[in-house]
Parts: sequence; C-alpha cells; structure tokens
Amino acid sequence: MPMSNESYVDKGGPRPSSVWRLVRWLIALVAIAFVAWSVPIRTRCRDPQGDPSGHLTVVRRGGRCIAEVAGADVVLRPEVCGRLTCEPGLVESLSSARGVPLALGLVAYAAGTYFWAIRWRMLLRLARVKLPILSVWRILTEAQAGGVLLPGGVGGDALRVASIVDAGAPLGLALSSTLVERMVGLTTLATVAVVSAGIFERSFFDPLTVVLASIPVGFVLGVTVLRLPAVAHALRTWRFRAFTEQPLAYICDPQAPRVLLLSFLPSLVSGGSQMILVRCLIASVGAVPLHESSVYLGMSMAIIVSAIPALPGGIGTGEAALVFFLGRAGIHPSDALSVSLILRAVFYGHALVGALLSLRRSRAMVATTPSKTHQPEARTDHDDVARAP
Repeated sequence: MPMSNESYVDKGGPRPSSVWRLVRWLIALVAIAFVAWSVPIRTRCRDPQGDPSGHLTVVRRGGRCIAEVAGADVVLRPEVCGRLTCEPGLVESLSSARGVPLALGLVAYAAGTYFWAIRWRMLLRLARVKLPILSVWRILTEAQAGGVLLPGGVGGDALRVASIVDAGAPLGLALSSTLVERMVGLTTLATVAVVSAGIFERSFFDPLTVVLASIPVGFVLGVTVLRLPAVAHALRTWRFRAFTEQPLAYICDPQAPRVLLLSFLPSLVSGGSQMILVRCLIASVGAVPLHESSVYLGMSMAIIVSAIPALPGGIGTGEAALVFFLGRAGIHPSDALSVSLILRAVFYGHALVGALLSLRRSRAMVATTPSKTHQPEARTDHDDVARAP
C-alpha cells in the first residue's frame, strides 16, 4: 500500500519544548567534553621494562626522545628511547604532516558531507519530508555530536529521527529513512572496497572481499523480499502491525526502487570522499602503501566495525581495524597510528561543529520560541521547494 501524498515540511518556526532544548545542550556539552578527553594531544609512551601503568609525554627531536617529567624536559638515554612503545599525539602528528595532501583530504571530506546530505534528502523525499538541503546538512552535522557518545552512532541516529519527527513526520517514516540511509552508505562503501580489490589486486574471491560483497547483495535482496506482495501482506497482518505499517509503506512505495538507485550517485561521492581523505592522510605522513586495495578495504571495515555497538563512537574498534589493514598495505605501524589519529580528529572536529551549531540553535530557540497564541504562518510546498538551495 503506497503512502499518501501528504508532505511534512519545516513550518518555519521552532517548536521544541524546554526539555528538548535541555537535551540538545547536554548532548552538545558532553560531546565537546568527550572529544577533548578522548583525543590524545601529545605523544604518550610507555617503557615495557618499566612501570606498566606509567606513561610519559614524549617528543622526538633529531633522533632523541625528550620526556616531560614533573614539568621539566628530560632527554632519555638512547637504549630507553629505542624500546619505548608510543601512542602518537595529535600535535606531533599534525606538525609532521605535509600540508598540501592534508588540506586536500579535508576539502574532500567537507565536500563529502554535502553529498551525504543530498543522499539523505532524497530518501527523506521518499518519506514525503521536504527540507532544504542546508537544513538536512545541519541536522546531520548536529547528529555527529550524539554519534560520538553512544555505541554504533545510535545517539546520532536518534537525534536525526527526533529532528525529522519535530518537522512533523511520523516516527516510523523518520526511522525508516534514517536506517535506509545508513544501509545505502554501508552498501556504497562495501561496493567501492570490492571494486578496488578487483582493480588493484585482482582478488575477487578473497574471504574479506566476499564478506563485503554480501552487504550490497543482501541489501538488494532484503528490499526485494520486503516489496513482495505476499511478504508485505503477511507483515501487515502480523500481531506487530503497528510497528511494521509505516516502514513497509516506505519500502513498498512505487518510487522506492528509483529513489534508492538514484541515492547511490551522491552516496558514491560521499563514500569516495572518505576514501580520498584516508589516502591523503597517508600521503601527508609520507607513507607509500604497497597494496592500494588494503587501504580502501581498511577504511570500509573501520566504518563498518565502528557501527557495531561496542564503544562510544566506535572508538578503538574502528581504529584497530584501520591500523590492521594499513599494516597489510605495507604501512609502518607508527604511520598507521598517526593516520588513524588524524582521521579520528577529523571526525571529532565534524562533531564539534555539530555541537556548536546545536548550542547556537538552542539559544535561538530560547529567544524566538513563539507564544501559545501565535502560530507561524504555514508554508506551501511551492514555497518550500523555492527556498531550498
């Protein structure tokens, strides 16, 4: 049963309650504090033969290790310097990075976030939600703040759904568009990784390649099965019909196959921008991979593993996957760690931008929330489309 032609649009005036404003403030502030705590600013080293719980802040200059002890700089003996195991810090990683490839990677990532918004906007239109592209981009950016707090990006998805529901859409449609958008993104990344493995390594039947190839195949089969009339009818007459009605209306919409297919175009640009970012970061630290396909496989697996509910924002799990595959690509572990750290800083920087935008919006809500006797003027579909960039 296709959905009705009713459209849900941004009515032009903020309506959230004081509780929702407080939630936005808390998420934004906690996200900022979490990013500041989780990103190592300076390189920290440990001596395997010393105290296992002791860490030193170490800077390497001219082949020497200079440690900060009790606020003073101490030059470590060469034998001690040689056996240290270190976790690179953001300051040292950025200071040693080459500026041009780093800047190119950041530009590619920033452009990719815009195409990410285009992808989700197309899927929101399938749910009859009409929002300007910049509004969709802002929702995604603000959701990054919640994405670094809860495992698997659950917090970010919850904020996205809440923002769309606040625009007037039913919960089921908002949730469906968000989940499908996630699957389209993962499908695109897996496809790019499989194609790169075939181009660079001619290895289509490697076990990991087969696993990644199963993601787009499973997505297409899943959508096809759910659109079968017999399956849709069985789910609608199921005892949990209240939970399946709107998601089925979304998937079974007559325009769904066309919209899903078209959404892969901006998704390829968005996913490709993340691959370009990693490749530029590798170049910025002066590393040269021996196996290009492992770079793209590593990025895909890092994002997929980060989506597994294990740690906040996938911290540690995604990085371990990326470092492992960069090692398979022939990149030295210290360079792989630096790439992983800068990549985490880029993602967290995006989250900080979202937190600041959320705080600004919350202040604007306090200043401009209409009174109960005043209702904002409704906008027509024509006005909404005309105002969209």
